[in-house]
Amino acid sequence: MDYKILSFVIVFALLAAGCTGQGEKKAAAGDTISVFYTGKLDSGAVFDSNVGKEALKFKIGEGQVIKGFEDAVIGLKVGEIKIVRIPAEKAYGNRDEKLVIEQELVNGTQIELVYPRQPSSVEKINDTFVRVDYNNKMAGLALNFEIRLFSIG
Repeated sequence: MDYKILSFVIVFALLAAGCTGQGEKKAAAGDTISVFYTGKLDSGAVFDSNVGKEALKFKIGEGQVIKGFEDAVIGLKVGEIKIVRIPAEKAYGNRDEKLVIEQELVNGTQIELVYPRQPSSVEKINDTFVRVDYNNKMAGLALNFEIRLFSIG
C-alpha cells in the first residue's frame, strides 16, 4: 500500500469535510448572525427565550441588540454555546430616577409624554397626580444569557 497516496486522500477528505479545526469562522463585527438564547434574571426567572422558535438574526456592530449581548457573541463558532452575565450598564442601563415623572392631575390637564417612543409604566395614579416611569423595565438589572450561535451569514 502506498502510504503517501493514503495520507493525501485522508488529508484531502478532512479538508473537504472542514474537519481540520483550521479556518473555522468565528463571529466578528460586521457579520450577520443568527442565535438561539434564553435570558434569565439573577433569581433564575426566565424573562425571554427564542428556543423552539425562530432564531434571532442581527448584524454585529449595528446596535440592534444590547451591547453586552453583542459583545458576548463575538468569537463564537457555529454551534458553540456561551453563558454570560451582562451587567446593567451593558444591558438596559442603570435606573435613572430623573426618568420617573410625577405630574399633578386636574380636569383638563394635558400629560406631556417626555419620551414618546420609549416604553413607559404608569406607577401610580390617585386623585391628584400620576407617576410615570420612563426607565426600561429591565433597567438596573443584570441579565444572564445562554446563547447558541446558529449561523453566520
